[in-house]
Amino acid sequence: MTLWVVLGDTGFLGSAFSRSLIKNGKNFIGLNQQRVVSLSDGIWAEFPRKNLDLYSEIEHFLVEDCIVINTIWRNNNRELRDSIVQKVNSESEILLVDKLEASSVRYVSFGSIAEIDDPEISPSCGTEYARAKKMIAERLSRSNLVTFWIRVASSYGPNDRRDWLVPQLLNNWRMKKDLHLQSPDQLLNLYFVDSLVDASLKMIHLRKPGVFNAVSTQWLRVVDVKNCFKNLTDPEYVTRASGPFSSADVSRVSIESPPITNYFVECKNL
Repeated sequence: MTLWVVLGDTGFLGSAFSRSLIKNGKNFIGLNQQRVVSLSDGIWAEFPRKNLDLYSEIEHFLVEDCIVINTIWRNNNRELRDSIVQKVNSESEILLVDKLEASSVRYVSFGSIAEIDDPEISPSCGTEYARAKKMIAERLSRSNLVTFWIRVASSYGPNDRRDWLVPQLLNNWRMKKDLHLQSPDQLLNLYFVDSLVDASLKMIHLRKPGVFNAVSTQWLRVVDVKNCFKNLTDPEYVTRASGPFSSADVSRVSIESPPITNYFVECKNL
């Protein structure tokens, strides 16, 4: 049976992968900064980290049929998009890839819409963050590993502690406060995080490795997302008909995501 290793399993994206793998009874290893968890043949175990080095911590788990999903990316707030920490993050992941290269694992990692040089959909294009992500993509393109590089846009869902638009809007909605928008006309492609995970897992099973852009039909301007929270109604979605992250993108992974108003229903019950 395939062994799934999720790096950063308690983060927003990593926890969504963990939920899905555990729900479906997969053999699973999860790792965060403090501990490692294991689910094997229905038996759950947890133990503290022994090593700060990621590869040293997971090396003895790596079997022939193993998929490593790396969701780790620290300090990703917008005000740090031009920080040197972004290069540090990319160098850390590249070092892990270097060490994994001698193994037979399949490696899954996540790029960003910021890699696309289009300010309409990504104000972060051209930043250190975008350059850091491109560095990893370039390293993976030269790797002997079987790799999946999935560029993602704007996912939302439960337990989202990130400092970005949807959690900010949710918090302000609960407190009945207004939120000043930095980029009201920016286009966002929204999808529920569990929908992203489902599409990614299907792609890993069914597609050849490569670079993929995760995209849904839910394109919105930032100001329209704000109005969704204000009025608790679904917006009129716009269409991105051409280019990366569009319906015509041959590298796309299509995500069937529920309308954002479904999220409001969950929020009302919190």
